[in-house]
Amino acid sequence: MRTLTQLLTDHAARDGRGPDRVPRVVELGEEDLLTWERSPVSESGDPRPDVRDADIFLTSRAVLVLRRGSERACGHCLALRLQRMQPAHERDLLEIGSGTQRVGTWPDIGEQLAVAVWACFNQADQARATELSQVWRVDLRTLMVTASQLLRDARCPSCGDRDPEPPDIDLGIVRKPSPTEYRVRRPEDYAIPIKALVNPVCGVLAPGTSLSLGSPTTAPVVGAASVRGPIGLHDLSWSGQANSYAASSRLALFEGLERHAGTMRRRPGLVVGSYTELADRTLTLNPGECATYSPESYTTDDHLTPFDPDRPIPWVTGYSLRDKRPILVPVRLAFYGWDGGSELFAFECSNGCASGGCLAEAVLFGLLELIERDAFLLAWYGGAELPEIDTASLDGTARAMLNRARLQGYEVRLFDNRIDLPVPVVTGVARRTDGGDGLFSFAAGAGMDPESAAEAALGEILTYIPSMRHRVQARREELQAMAQDFALVSGLADHPALFGLPEMAEHARHYTRDADPVPVSELYQDWLRVRPATDDLADDVRFLVDEVVRAGSDVIVVDQTSAEQRAAGLSGVRVIAPGLVPIDFGWGRQRAPRVPRMFTALRRAGLRDADLTAADLHLVPHPFP
Repeated sequence: MRTLTQLLTDHAARDGRGPDRVPRVVELGEEDLLTWERSPVSESGDPRPDVRDADIFLTSRAVLVLRRGSERACGHCLALRLQRMQPAHERDLLEIGSGTQRVGTWPDIGEQLAVAVWACFNQADQARATELSQVWRVDLRTLMVTASQLLRDARCPSCGDRDPEPPDIDLGIVRKPSPTEYRVRRPEDYAIPIKALVNPVCGVLAPGTSLSLGSPTTAPVVGAASVRGPIGLHDLSWSGQANSYAASSRLALFEGLERHAGTMRRRPGLVVGSYTELADRTLTLNPGECATYSPESYTTDDHLTPFDPDRPIPWVTGYSLRDKRPILVPVRLAFYGWDGGSELFAFECSNGCASGGCLAEAVLFGLLELIERDAFLLAWYGGAELPEIDTASLDGTARAMLNRARLQGYEVRLFDNRIDLPVPVVTGVARRTDGGDGLFSFAAGAGMDPESAAEAALGEILTYIPSMRHRVQARREELQAMAQDFALVSGLADHPALFGLPEMAEHARHYTRDADPVPVSELYQDWLRVRPATDDLADDVRFLVDEVVRAGSDVIVVDQTSAEQRAAGLSGVRVIAPGLVPIDFGWGRQRAPRVPRMFTALRRAGLRDADLTAADLHLVPHPFP
């Protein structure tokens, strides 16, 4: 049986092309291409074609034809994206198992397949140059041809991003549309390469997205991809939850790119060393001084390992906005999906990760997210009785969202969740009016504008309430066991689902008590006077940083911006505020009750006369979704 290369050589000869114009063919599927090194010879000793410069890729299911655009995605980029699309069992064999082994021969590569591949190659060779690379997929069984776009892979060992030079984050002057607008551009103003981000051949984020057409409260667009994290492959989901599917689709892609950047594996070139060694030479974030788990967590959790200051680990360079100088940050804290082999002394999530049209915008929203989760946890574990917001004082958008919740049988109360920081944080609590399954849904929002913070909390609530009853009924026995033994609460989904049980109402009494609602303008009148009133976004960032520093924490920025984000005109960061309360999921992994701030913040805010003690804490799993 003749090979594809031989058949394509015949076609090249018939078209009058010399040997140098014959496409370069490589076979994929026998080895892991995510690893850094690639041997130039096969196990048999024969020279192996270089995947970087190949034109045509033969797999067990299809033939792929690549035409490189001006952004120069290489063949290795295509091979990596294809590998990440494969089923989990195939990826595990390649990436952590013994690998795959060819059984028999490739499917019959006949003249019809060669004709189809040659036609695609000619189209690729003759087409007008474009910015993005193009990929044609020819199905081996049906000969169906699918066209896709390919973005250069920031994680590509051959052409991907190296770790950035130590940053000097000069916020400078960042003009925004008006003093009360905090995004430099609207979502629809970004040129997002949608066809390269989502496609079934080489999509950055997923093979496709789904529209939840049955949702009665929002217009959700969702996507998911399988990513390898510190404890194996897992689904990384992302979504947009706006009032139209067009708007939701864009927001979903923004979130998908943000998640992709936060979980990415970086190229070699990281600093590797122990804290003890590095702290003698440069400013270094000590994980031992960040929030830590209880000693019992490290002994009972098979994945966790206590931080050892004398053990070498990988570090990335961040920037301290407090000290205005670079600082080394453990990669484990900077990229929450890092799978580079260092010990797992912390289970981080996407808290503090954000994107924007510039670095300052991303920092602003990353810091707002940290402030939001900090405030929510301080109130929850501290048992704070928060002022209630009069929802009748909100604008028409928020009231329309409240009406949609009522149509689903939920009444929503909104609370001013500020503790000792002046930044608006609003916690929303939806409660089923009939007291049945799916009883509660909690959410929070933070923003420079209190109405926007309220709308953010409402948007999250509207996302969850349509399915709350079904989620409880599908797991009733499991959730009832959790209600009796909090140690069974082990993952993110358990926290909000637990409070869908009617019997959990007693643990939410701080949010169901009688209160006298106060108009939003009255509650936030002091804030509206002190917040920056300029058209420079950097002023807003500096204001927030100063407030967090006064609360006893540094503010550290790690630039996570990937090549894929840059292609969409976005910047991405992770903001780390070691002194704020971190959010965790799983009752055995709660760091919040051990953070010094948990005991002092309510007193600092004037909400208590004295610091909390361990006995004062409301030790019930938080319901944050």
